[in-house]
Amino acid sequence: MYKRILNALGEHEKKRISVLGLTFKPNTDDIRCAPSRFLMERLWQSGALVQAYDPMAMPAVQRAYPD
Repeated sequence: MYKRILNALGEHEKKRISVLGLTFKPNTDDIRCAPSRFLMERLWQSGALVQAYDPMAMPAVQRAYPD
């Protein structure tokens, strides 16, 4: 997915990118090994600003990524 984003947006340093649906299984708050975590971390490494949301998982995401 990261390569698709890179192809679509080109350089994305300082660009805001939204990630919706953060868990690996619907209707849970479990983010362990979720693909969204790897995607968000890769986007942060490349300088993108990530806006993430999942109604079930927000407490777990905030614990995992307090910043």
